[in-house]
Amino acid sequence: MRKKISIVIINKYFFNNYFEYLLNCLKNNYTLTIIINDDLKDYLKKHRFYKRYKHSIHFYRNHISVTSIRRRMWIFRWCKIHKKPKLRIFLKKSFPTFHTYLNQNLILNERKQEKKKFFFLNNILNYLSYNYPRNIFYYFLSYKYIYKIYSKIFDHKHKGKKFEFYDIINKINPNLILFPNRLAEVETYKILKDLEYFKKIKSFFIVDKWDNLGSKTAFLNKPNFLGLWGHQSLQLAKINHDFEQKNIFKIGSVRLSEKIVNFKKKKFIFKPRNEIIYLGSSSSEAIELNFLIKLNAEFLKNKLKTKIIYRIHPRADKRLISSIKQKKLKQVKIDGEKKYKNIHYIVKNSILNFSTSITTVSLESLFLKRPHYIFLDKNDYSFYSSYNHYLIADHYKGLNNFKGIKIFFEEKKFLNHMISKVKNYLKSKNIDLINTEKFDLFHIDNGKNFGENLNRVLNKVI
Repeated sequence: MRKKISIVIINKYFFNNYFEYLLNCLKNNYTLTIIINDDLKDYLKKHRFYKRYKHSIHFYRNHISVTSIRRRMWIFRWCKIHKKPKLRIFLKKSFPTFHTYLNQNLILNERKQEKKKFFFLNNILNYLSYNYPRNIFYYFLSYKYIYKIYSKIFDHKHKGKKFEFYDIINKINPNLILFPNRLAEVETYKILKDLEYFKKIKSFFIVDKWDNLGSKTAFLNKPNFLGLWGHQSLQLAKINHDFEQKNIFKIGSVRLSEKIVNFKKKKFIFKPRNEIIYLGSSSSEAIELNFLIKLNAEFLKNKLKTKIIYRIHPRADKRLISSIKQKKLKQVKIDGEKKYKNIHYIVKNSILNFSTSITTVSLESLFLKRPHYIFLDKNDYSFYSSYNHYLIADHYKGLNNFKGIKIFFEEKKFLNHMISKVKNYLKSKNIDLINTEKFDLFHIDNGKNFGENLNRVLNKVI
């Protein structure tokens, strides 16, 4: 008799990246049901798989205790930081000065001091209400003994409570709950609490990103099994979160495994273009606008006609586009203003690609045989400082060991390096290529794709 697996999908991101892939990957070996957020009902009905699986789909409404659970998860993360010597850096991020607050926020508001009444008073009030009340609250509650008291009150309040997944799980009665997530969602707590009533049903969390175990994770409860990207994630699960080796598995990434399997076999054709690619992040708009202004000035100063293609992050503040246009940066073009170009094409064929934060694209560039340059400003003290995050987050350890990734901490050295690379290209018309042989530190590199690795592991644990 076939084993039963229930796949949990909580939002559009996981629907787009996992829904169809997991159905195709597992349908021949298991009886599948889907537990999906009710907010996606209309979106799901348009999908070609809906008619085939509509009798196996169960919708849930996420409405119970969301705020209190999220708060508990955040305080737990603060509590873990208290145990580390990195606390001072974390506090610098969490309690920015008024000056850094203005730099990181008001640059997007397109307001001038003389045009706004009570400018200083208005913004000092915004500053004080911005993160301070919340973070002071978190900091206070994250002290060891205070956190224990808070946890007991929280647990007492939720004792015996059944969340929105209970009735669905009771009806389906699967052998395994398969849940792709980032380990920071409220649903991770709710599902595991509801599963406490079903001792025979196991839980398997697919960890969506390579950095989740070193940054966002808040394990109030633990799943039975974790599916991880690579060796580093495996070590973080054991060292930081006390998982046993037998319960954690390297399965890779649903988005990247095929690229890693194929990149060694593929013969790349490069068509260099006179442009560099600036890969934006989702939370550093002001930092990136300031850097675009400086980079544009350097290109003009050196009389370089090379274009700077700024790929705006899909989740970035959309006011950033108008702010860039307002600055009239001659050398800058925005990718993603109306639609996005193929990222692999533009990264592969650029003179160079770089970022001012560390993202998954830092690794993806290597699959395309192109180096990636990162600038982390050590003089940046803002809340979203990538340099401070680099010092705190455990998952960044070892990044410099990758052939093809180079991290800079001084702005002048970084700008000079980029200008030099562009000038070398204009003379020779050659671009730098690299060949990273092994990715296993960050992503399993065993010649098998995500689906093959997942099926192999599920066959062991069910």
